[in-house]
Order: sequence, then C-alpha cells, then structure tokens
Amino acid sequence: MATTGNPAARLLERDDALLVVIDMQARLVPVIADAPAVVRACRRAVRACDVLTVPAIFTEQYPQGLGPTVPEVAALLGERRAIAKTTFGCFNCDPFVDAVAQSGRHSLLLCGIEAHICVFQTSVQALGRGFEVYLLEDAIGARTDEARRVGLTRLHAAGAVPSHTEMAIYELLGAARSAEFRSVLTVIKEEADG
Repeated sequence: MATTGNPAARLLERDDALLVVIDMQARLVPVIADAPAVVRACRRAVRACDVLTVPAIFTEQYPQGLGPTVPEVAALLGERRAIAKTTFGCFNCDPFVDAVAQSGRHSLLLCGIEAHICVFQTSVQALGRGFEVYLLEDAIGARTDEARRVGLTRLHAAGAVPSHTEMAIYELLGAARSAEFRSVLTVIKEEADG
C-alpha cells in the first residue's frame, strides 16, 4: 500500500485497489449525457477488475424510486449486493463504510453517476478520510456535459487523480506477459466505445 507522496505519480496496485460503482440505476442512466459510452466504460471496469481479482462494490441511491442498477452492469456484478443509500456521499452510509473497511483497500477507483453530486461528494469524503481517489472519467457521467466538467474539475483541484478505465486496467495488469493479459485484452475489445 502506497500512502505517501503524490498518488498521481504512482501506479495502481492490485492488492490495494477497490472499484466503487456509484448509482448506475435504471431511472438515472437514461438521462445521462452519452449514457451508452458511460455504461460501456463501467462494464469494462467491472469485467477487468473481476479478471484481475480487484474487488468491486456498488451503490444504489433510493432504489425504491430510482430503480435497480441497469441490467447491463448488474449482470456483471453477480452475487454482489447493492448498497442502498439515501445520502449523496457514500461515506454517510454505514453499510458502505463497512464494505470499504472490510476490503482493506485504500485506492478507490470511482465510476458511475452523477459527477457533480454522488461521485463528487463520495470522492471528497474519501479524500478527507485519507483514501486515494482515482476517477475513471470515461465511466463517470452527469445529465449535462457542463455538470460533469465542473464536478471533475473541482475533484481534480481537491486531489482526486484523473484516470481512464484502460489506463487503470493496464496499471493493474502491469505486463503483457501476465496470465490475465489475454482475458483483459478481450474485455477491452468487447467493451470498446462504439
């Protein structure tokens, strides 16, 4: 686990990374700008993390009203259960805090929606608790491009590290000679942006 210096100047480590998928829900996703690309990028992150044995957790904001996680993403999460919440920042939800603590991980890879609300507040809370936050920006959306831009810009200023699903995947992979390389390459090709 790397805990000193600038996280942007370090490579991600598999044994310290945790994927956090925020609120990719049925009533939210359809109104997100460029939603198909965000969904594909989230799928790419989940699938690659599974190949690389990086754990993933996912949240649902008020699922009674906003519905479950979209089937395209939920199908990949298998037996994992959504963490239901009504707070915008995930760290105000005890089951989320418990899940992160149980993982023992300190580098959080965040994706989901919306950039300027739940992703933003969760990231700020994580940074305040000493976690490293990596924003998988191709897998983060908002209803408008402006809201997404403002949310991500402020998070960069706060110390969250801008990243991309492929960038993070290759950092976690480490080498083309690794056993998982072919499987990860298949994920990247199958979930490529249209």
